[in-house]
Amino acid sequence: MALNERERWVHYFSVLMTFGALERVPQQEIMMLAGDICKERCRSLSMEEIEGIIEELDEEQRAGKIAMDEILHRITRKIKKWNPTSTHENGENDFFDFKGGSMK
Repeated sequence: MALNERERWVHYFSVLMTFGALERVPQQEIMMLAGDICKERCRSLSMEEIEGIIEELDEEQRAGKIAMDEILHRITRKIKKWNPTSTHENGENDFFDFKGGSMK
């Protein structure tokens, strides 16, 4: 099943926001890039719809902050135990397999 335009835009916006935070890209630049992506990949979404999606994401971020803080705390504890340079016998690096991984 293909993503609809709303889902596609949420995906790209999330990627841009994450990349922007990691690389310290100014918020204004991120929003300009988000507009460019919308024009290329999500043409039927209006500015009002996009603003509504951003508001919904902001509300969800606030509502889910406690849960996300706990999840990030657990991840941080696990990362301290994990060696990112470890490799399997076949020489492949460790990574999370979204199809076979678990969310425990």
